[in-house]
Amino acid sequence: MVTTQVQRSFTRNENPASNGRQVSDISKSELIAVSKEISSHFPRPVSETKVVLMEVSPYKLHVYWNVQPSVMNRLRKTGGYR
Repeated sequence: MVTTQVQRSFTRNENPASNGRQVSDISKSELIAVSKEISSHFPRPVSETKVVLMEVSPYKLHVYWNVQPSVMNRLRKTGGYR
């Protein structure tokens, strides 16, 4: 896979366009393939509003939240979010 080659290059602190090619020599189709593969590792659009609180250790918590765009717009209109 193209991203595996790019990842290996970055891990070794080398130019990601190794194999004697310049960055400008990477084809449009290769860039699209990398983009699609990377996008598959990120969360999908927010489908529900939720807050998640996770215990990391007895002294640390991790919290993250997803807020639907419609909820954010409603909060902005009512003054609940600035």
